[in-house]
Amino acid sequence: MSVRTHPVVWTARREAAWRHGGERPPVAVWTIEQLAAFLRFAWEDPRRELTVAHQLVHTDDGLVLCEPKSEASRRTLALDPESVRLLCRQGRAQRRLSGERWSPTGPIFTLRSGAVV
Repeated sequence: MSVRTHPVVWTARREAAWRHGGERPPVAVWTIEQLAAFLRFAWEDPRRELTVAHQLVHTDDGLVLCEPKSEASRRTLALDPESVRLLCRQGRAQRRLSGERWSPTGPIFTLRSGAVV
């Protein structure tokens, strides 16, 4: 019999526990405010798709780029025009923050300094 995981809301307390000791739920979902913030950052890409091809895993040595945990995790999601517009805006902001370190294949969400967590 397999253990079924249940999603939990990604609260400030859970984020603090993750940042402090790497503790995180197997499935975390955004609050309405977090989702709204995400949607405000994505809009104008004519492809209107987001492909999940990699994940960042927090290890004792820092963040490591890995393949998704399962085939179900590797997927392409259709995005509405507002999400695309806001993601593009975030990408432009990320480029300004990162300066010479910017890469079109780099992360779009980072610390204010442009560094990855």
